[in-house]
Amino acid sequence: MELIMKNTITISVQDDFLENRAHGDTAFPCAAYFTDAKTHDIRWHWHEEYEVSIVRSGSCPLSVGTDHLVLHAGDGIFINTGTLHSQETTKATSDFYKEDLVFHGRLIYGSKYTVFWQKYMAPIATSGHSLPYIHLRTSIPWEKELLELIADATTIAREKPFGYEYEIREKLSRLFLVLAKNRTELESDNRQDSSQEMQHLKKMIRYIQNNYMESISLKQLSETANICEREVQRSFHNIIQQSPIQYLIHYRIEKACHMLDSGEQSIIDISNSCGFSSPSYFTKTFKSIVGCTPREYRNTR
Repeated sequence: MELIMKNTITISVQDDFLENRAHGDTAFPCAAYFTDAKTHDIRWHWHEEYEVSIVRSGSCPLSVGTDHLVLHAGDGIFINTGTLHSQETTKATSDFYKEDLVFHGRLIYGSKYTVFWQKYMAPIATSGHSLPYIHLRTSIPWEKELLELIADATTIAREKPFGYEYEIREKLSRLFLVLAKNRTELESDNRQDSSQEMQHLKKMIRYIQNNYMESISLKQLSETANICEREVQRSFHNIIQQSPIQYLIHYRIEKACHMLDSGEQSIIDISNSCGFSSPSYFTKTFKSIVGCTPREYRNTR
């Protein structure tokens, strides 16, 4: 398998936000990506793989579970398996550039019958609620060591020297050893996710994604999650920092972007397909979010 550095622009997810994309392949279950200020927002998703990232320049907002962070140049992040996360790249600084590695644990442990899984990796993988992520900074010595390992691994992935697969696996193996040594400290310091609230949000967003072309009310969302309308508003604001209607509009615009990229439908048809009441309202909303009209967007593709 050839490891290629890709720009992560769109994320395709199933109804429960599980990402549809395969990261790497069976022979080498690891993929390298980069995001910069020109990348679209990366919406809420999760995957079975672990994810490690380092910000090479600039800064960008990132959300993991119920926490909302800003990663600055030199910062990094470890995201545990199965953790919901998103990235607001449109709010990044103009010089923002981040490199990521997304990899399955079997790259390191091989089989779950090995000591590598049972002693070192399983305790981290099964502590997702208490350890959904680690925001890495250079001010803490062992976190600085992790950052150096991530920086080395992403550089190797970008340059791909002979034997880069061995070198990347060695760096990531070392990363998990450092994590295992510091796991107790990490779990005591990290705030636990509100798993019930997260489950409510998943149900409501699934409903929006299945019915975005129709009119959606707070009552419909509250009935979907079996919570009151006030709790609907609170869950959206607490976790994704948007109202339900804001999320719906942004999702419609995201779907419109995909349709414009394909170039098969007219702008009027796309407006209707995405649930907008008129082409003029669609154009106005699209420009306020994307920064250009749908026609201008299509002409740049």
